[in-house]
Amino acid sequence: MGTESNKSSDDLETDVVEGGGFGDEREVAWETLSEFRVQIHKQSNVTAEIFANGLQQAPIEVVVEARNKAGAVVQLSREQLFGVNGVRLIHYENNGAVRGARHTKDTRFVYEWPLVREDGTEVPNNTDQDVEPESNGQVVPIFVTKSDLDTTWIAAEFKSPSGAVFRTNTPETAPGKFDSWVKLRGRQPEVVKWDKFIMFGENAHNAPYWDVDLYYIRFEDPNLKIVASRHYGLNGHDSAHYAWMKDGNHIRHVCYEAGGERVLRHYSMAGSNYIDVRINKHSGQATASRISDARDYDNISYQGCVMGYISQHGNESKVFVRGHSNGNTLYLDDPGSKGEEQPPVDSGLPAGDAVAD
Repeated sequence: MGTESNKSSDDLETDVVEGGGFGDEREVAWETLSEFRVQIHKQSNVTAEIFANGLQQAPIEVVVEARNKAGAVVQLSREQLFGVNGVRLIHYENNGAVRGARHTKDTRFVYEWPLVREDGTEVPNNTDQDVEPESNGQVVPIFVTKSDLDTTWIAAEFKSPSGAVFRTNTPETAPGKFDSWVKLRGRQPEVVKWDKFIMFGENAHNAPYWDVDLYYIRFEDPNLKIVASRHYGLNGHDSAHYAWMKDGNHIRHVCYEAGGERVLRHYSMAGSNYIDVRINKHSGQATASRISDARDYDNISYQGCVMGYISQHGNESKVFVRGHSNGNTLYLDDPGSKGEEQPPVDSGLPAGDAVAD
């Protein structure tokens, strides 16, 4: 959709949400823990896998049931659970802090790995079958990413107001001692080749001065969705990496940041006129454009753009979005061919003067 109105861009909803569901904010005194458990999908003492891409998050939960000096269960405040002395994840073997752990969930990415018990049997379908018994404990969500292929043995630590430290890495348990963990094993990210992407175009707007073609890019595999992107070309997301005069029109090529649907305004380089373009209208797909402006302007850049498109599993795959020699249409190519673009010899610039990234 393209218009020449004054309509502003839509507000974007946040891609990050924060866990909650705790007691009131008044801090309460507590002495000991009657329950302290590390789990994933309600399962403790299991091994889980995760793509080692730094984006996919394993939804770890720490269940805490605190008691006061009289032995009564108390509800801890958010500050007590999340603050300086709040619950934290540690390495089971040495009590060191687990890296890549945070209390916020990035809703763009999903976690769908099966879980394996100590005896090697698989927990069916990540269901709640054979889950730990229900309790009145407070659940602290902690989302963990990995960027290596090692196995991280995750336990938890919590310090009481009196300074007593509780951990879940005590193999021989006794009252006030706990043995609860999750092993998180990094897995090589799955990269999709550039020729396993599909792109189709549509004529989105045609008027005396503006002509806009929008291109929609998706994975060939219908089970994969584009939820984010990285831009490796000139000027970054949402700005023209190609801007050149062709047949009397100033042509721009733009690769947009993948994500939620929104409206982006492009101004003419030759004046104050503008056009609003709605992008990312197809869920799970990315958008690029060819914008033709009938107003005359200088040649600026003769570049294609390498884009990294990121799936809902956090895996990035690269593709080269480039224009045909007429500048009027776009196509996908091998990102390894980046750098082959040369301006036409009749452009007034030597071939080596193409704008570099």
